Amino acid sequence: MSLREEDDIQSLRYGIEALRLLNGRESISTADLVASLGISRGTAYRVINTLHGLGYVARISERRGSRYRLSVRVRRLSDGFDGDRSLLHVAQPLMLAFTREHGWPLALSTPAGDRFFVRFTTDHATQRVLRRYRAGFYRSVLLAGSGLVCLAQQREPVLSATLRELRRSYDPTVPVMRDPAVPLPDDEPALRALLARILEQGYARYGEAGDRETSVSIPLHHAGHFVGTLAMRVMNVAVRGEASLRDHLRLVRGIGAQIEAGLAAADARRGAANGDSPSAATAPAAPADEVQRSG
Repeated sequence: MSLREEDDIQSLRYGIEALRLLNGRESISTADLVASLGISRGTAYRVINTLHGLGYVARISERRGSRYRLSVRVRRLSDGFDGDRSLLHVAQPLMLAFTREHGWPLALSTPAGDRFFVRFTTDHATQRVLRRYRAGFYRSVLLAGSGLVCLAQQREPVLSATLRELRRSYDPTVPVMRDPAVPLPDDEPALRALLARILEQGYARYGEAGDRETSVSIPLHHAGHFVGTLAMRVMNVAVRGEASLRDHLRLVRGIGAQIEAGLAAADARRGAANGDSPSAATAPAAPADEVQRSG
């Protein structure tokens, strides 16, 4: 079947969003695609059947119908990409040095649809923690400042798809520790207003009700693209008033700037090794459709 150019682009978008959704779940059905992406059942069938035909998803037969999960083949899509590896390589020593100097733990996270993925923490390098977190876990974007920063960086139609998924998966009967200042998924206008403020101010502050810790999270960018978040947790007794918050925000922005500078320097070194000119090696790429740099 021949598709018009605009349909072709939209079909590609649906396919990519389907892969993002699959990446965050053990399996999905076509009904999940319809609900999460806001597409027709016929379109959902075409998208999932195309991905299945290409070998990127596997079909699981159940009595209530078929479900789909990612196949091993999908890993080939990232064979030539080492962005996360570069980010970790640059950020880890800087984060450890920061925590050893200032005492506060840092966490580096990357986006994963309606969740975020913690890649590295310095909790093990300090005693100033009430709970120790480890790298390697996912969490809803609405349950941490890093997640809110990731969500604020999304652009349409990705943002609308993520908000639909958050509404769909929200269960008010399940008690969850959360920041009462963050709107619930079913209050989209208030949630969008919060995301706009986070995008404008360039950070998110988060503290669960009754908790004794507060986190301050900022976005990290490289070559014009949003690549992850950096969060610093501090005990509430150390954050008293706006002046104290600004002091801590200045600290985390300082280490964030060092990480971004380190990524740019690594690019320049790779460019020099490949014989590229300095301007070509460090020139920022065009902004991605999925992200928007915060102010």
